[in-house]
Amino acid sequence: GTINSNEAFNSVTINHAGTSTLGAALDVNDTLTLTAGTLDVSVTNYGITAKSWTDTGAGVFTEGTGTVTFDVAAGTINSNEAFNSVTINHAGTTTLGALLDVNGALTITAGTLDVSLGNNYGINLAGNWTNTGTFTERSGTVTLDGTNQTLNITDAGTETFYILSKTVTTAATLTLDDLDIFQVSNSLTLKGAAAQLLTVTSDHGTLTVDFDLLTGGVQSLDYLTPIRIDSADGVQMNPTNSTDGGGNVNWSVGAATFVWDGSSSTDWAT
Repeated sequence: GTINSNEAFNSVTINHAGTSTLGAALDVNDTLTLTAGTLDVSVTNYGITAKSWTDTGAGVFTEGTGTVTFDVAAGTINSNEAFNSVTINHAGTTTLGALLDVNGALTITAGTLDVSLGNNYGINLAGNWTNTGTFTERSGTVTLDGTNQTLNITDAGTETFYILSKTVTTAATLTLDDLDIFQVSNSLTLKGAAAQLLTVTSDHGTLTVDFDLLTGGVQSLDYLTPIRIDSADGVQMNPTNSTDGGGNVNWSVGAATFVWDGSSSTDWAT
């Protein structure tokens, strides 16, 4: 069937053996529940707005390139599959009820996205991170699993991640807005591959961006090209197998690390 409405529903449940296709944008004031069957945003990629999302059963969401916007406070996102893009835009808090997988952009326009106290659900993001609201990171992990990605928040603001990770096997770029401050409090993993470096750079042609691993945090940095990254307010960054792109502060960019194991010779002079 088709859902084609110019008015809002209170709650919507999809529960059948076939497909329900959107014929217009879908506005749900409370919870959208996908129990069984498929909800398809159609080739038009209609958007969905809701307070909460529950998709923990056998249902399928065909997200296309559409955006799901959570525009009512005090909701929960509990989905066992991926969204294309997600926007948080209200005056309160949206809390994760499961890992959040976003294949496009994650935008916190207003309000708070909370990874959930005690659960610390992760976020996998393939697109850009934009936050002009609040992100409550707790002890959660944000994994940047796309190729070229950008982190951007409210100008002069500070974004703190607990665990931040990005690993690529083909050359890619992570771009940080130079007007912002980015911090990682627990663990930072940034890795490219041999001949496929991950570039980490300020978006400004001459100005640096503040990007710090805070005291006590651990790092795993390999096959990088850092460019105009200022880490003066955190621990020194020590990537291996990397190239210094210039303009970095508190970075010791190293080439390959060799370990002498004595298997060929035990003579230091050889």
